[in-house]
Amino acid sequence: MGKLGFVVEGFNDEAKLMKLFPDASFAVTKGTRMNNRVKMDISKLLKECDEVFLMLDPDEAGEQLSSMVKESFPELKQVHLEREHCLCQRGRKLKVGVEHASVKYLKRKLKENNIVVWYFLLKLISIGIIEINFWVYLLFGSSGFESQ
Repeated sequence: MGKLGFVVEGFNDEAKLMKLFPDASFAVTKGTRMNNRVKMDISKLLKECDEVFLMLDPDEAGEQLSSMVKESFPELKQVHLEREHCLCQRGRKLKVGVEHASVKYLKRKLKENNIVVWYFLLKLISIGIIEINFWVYLLFGSSGFESQ
């Protein structure tokens, strides 16, 4: 496998994250809806990807959507973003969203959540550079091999 997945609110959020992870998979909620289509998309991500993360807008609607998603999929990990890093002034309106965060800020948040490390290890495994036995050794040390 060797794939990462993200649940995001909009296509602009997906485009922003694709700059960092071009081969990641996405479930786009198209706003704050949690309907059967979204549930099916997230279920598909969970089957196809090694790790799936929630990355929603740091606003009230994003928090509500997060609660709805986690109710159905408690195993998802959320990357929490700070509102002040996701702002954009458009005319008189102040917009809040993942798509307004800088790539530098997103990279930092993803590193804090070890997503970047996961991504590169999964890629090395998927192309055969690192064997699964080495992966087990990295995670568990020599104790992971004692039962074999």
